[in-house]
Amino acid sequence: MAKAFHAGLRKQCVSSEIASELGRKLDERPVTPDHPGMSCRRILASVLALLPLMAKAEPLTDIALVPAPDPAIVIQALDVTASIPAPPWTETPRIARDTDSERNRALSEQGTDVFRKAYVPKGQSFENWRELYAVQAETPLLGSAEAHRNLIAQRYQATCVNAALAPIFQDDTRQVFMLFCPSLQDDREMGEMAVMVFTKSQDTLVQVQYRRRVPSFDNAEGFQMPATRDEMRRLVQRLNQAHLLPS
Repeated sequence: MAKAFHAGLRKQCVSSEIASELGRKLDERPVTPDHPGMSCRRILASVLALLPLMAKAEPLTDIALVPAPDPAIVIQALDVTASIPAPPWTETPRIARDTDSERNRALSEQGTDVFRKAYVPKGQSFENWRELYAVQAETPLLGSAEAHRNLIAQRYQATCVNAALAPIFQDDTRQVFMLFCPSLQDDREMGEMAVMVFTKSQDTLVQVQYRRRVPSFDNAEGFQMPATRDEMRRLVQRLNQAHLLPS
């Protein structure tokens, strides 16, 4: 399974420089510190290290299928009911004290119905956040959960320098993955990391996402992952508790 995970992860690196040579092995060309694909490779190497850490706690094949023992937050999102864990910076009893939230529902430019409930830490704003946690439902949407995951990755690629997509778990209806943005196109001093869980229920897509803005983690001073491996593992396992409740 580790080989398959490694191969899939390598193919999903969405840096434009890497994407142009998907058919070549990563070690077929020299890598210099200023090589445009360097951050992407380092990200992949670091996330690959999550595999044994996760497997040690519980098999990867089971992680995305184990529901939370008790629903932390239950939200009616269009035609589905979602159970999601509390935002990573707090716990359920303290949500009102530690977070600000907003809820909206609108029609997209494509005519789909979109529901979104978002949270930020108290004191941050939705216009200028450092941490953002959200659940979003959209319907009707054709295509698989994987197709919509890849669309999000393409959007990251358009706004980031050397963006990377790291799949953690995937099947026909569910995608658990991380996104890494070493630096933003419009602010090279700032980067972002995200953990996302996509679940497709008939023609409704439910997204649960945690995004964190951090100082650029690939710059002239060197490369530094935006979180430790243990912290990334905990974030993935926490968001992975999200699931849809029976209708």
